[in-house]
Amino acid sequence: MRGDEIRLEARLRPDGSFAIEWMDAPELFERARARAREGDCEGAVALYDRLVDRFPSSEAAAPALYNAALCLRATDKLHDAIARLERLLASHPRGRDGRHAGLLLLEWLPEAGRLERAVEVAAAVLDRSDLRSDERLEAMARRALALAELDRLDEAERAAREALVFHRSRRGEDRIADPAFAACAAFVLGEVARRRAESVRLPPGPVPEQRAVLERRARHLLQAQREYFQAMTFADPYWSSASGYRVGELYLSFWETVMAAPVPPPRFEMDERELALYAQDYRRSVARLVEPLLRHAIRYWEMTLVMVERTGARGPWVRRLHEGVERARALLLASRATTDARTADATRPRADGADTRLPFPDPSQAPDPVHEPASALGAPRPGRDERPAGALHHR
Repeated sequence: MRGDEIRLEARLRPDGSFAIEWMDAPELFERARARAREGDCEGAVALYDRLVDRFPSSEAAAPALYNAALCLRATDKLHDAIARLERLLASHPRGRDGRHAGLLLLEWLPEAGRLERAVEVAAAVLDRSDLRSDERLEAMARRALALAELDRLDEAERAAREALVFHRSRRGEDRIADPAFAACAAFVLGEVARRRAESVRLPPGPVPEQRAVLERRARHLLQAQREYFQAMTFADPYWSSASGYRVGELYLSFWETVMAAPVPPPRFEMDERELALYAQDYRRSVARLVEPLLRHAIRYWEMTLVMVERTGARGPWVRRLHEGVERARALLLASRATTDARTADATRPRADGADTRLPFPDPSQAPDPVHEPASALGAPRPGRDERPAGALHHR
């Protein structure tokens, strides 16, 4: 930082006299770093901002903006942190600082709900020629994830597949050792299939029409399950816990869809009382036959929690796993109470003409889903944070 200009500023003292203060960029930068090391992020940010305002052309300006962003993020001032990185990216788009700022924005912008901006930044980052292979994979995977969150599913699928192809193509010294963002890309493919499944709405109508719609949703469900299992094979604790949660959620969501499905019309005309009995009997039949979906959800969540304990994974997905298991267990108990009531009420005359055929294959007759995750998760890898991030450190 040699050759930086020196500035003199007059400051009014409480007694009315003036104090002359001299400063240069290196001196401000070191004072800010000292404040940060002492845990005084507010003081550090004030000095970093002062440096950038007073010496915008200094070579210390870019790292000052970057370090100010890190301090602000550490104190949960996400939007202010993003503003510093955006300013850095605008004023110093090239070089190491601009590269790191772009990668960090790809992590923080989605947290702030700014997904469209994340996609824009990803395009700019991927246009750079100075990215390492692991950084390029990170940008590709984060772009795919943002596109999926925006429900731009076709684009997200293409982006995720491109990221996985890129990951597989790295060989020798260019091989990417950390599988986190390959796992992220594989997770995105599961998200795409899951969202397509959930977009399939069950219409009112006769049994054949409902069965066709539910079978289409089931195909998407199985595709999503395969993609999530593939994400687990990368043995990254964060994305394995996310994928395990989603697999259980697939079955719980399918159960909820079936239980809320419109009751198909009876084959014969009924009066109001008979229609009520018919609907009640149909719902109980459905509850009995789709109970295995709840058991599948509980099973996958419990197995994922075993993995979580082994790897020490943390974060929002782990919390969702615990909440999901408790909810599914409560629903299973309620479902069994409903089917027990149906058994106790079996002597009640059935309404003639009731069409109690279900509009979907009987899940209790289906084979148990293929189980791959537990053996594929691998041993815990030390040092992985609960939220994958780029290799970005305080200077």
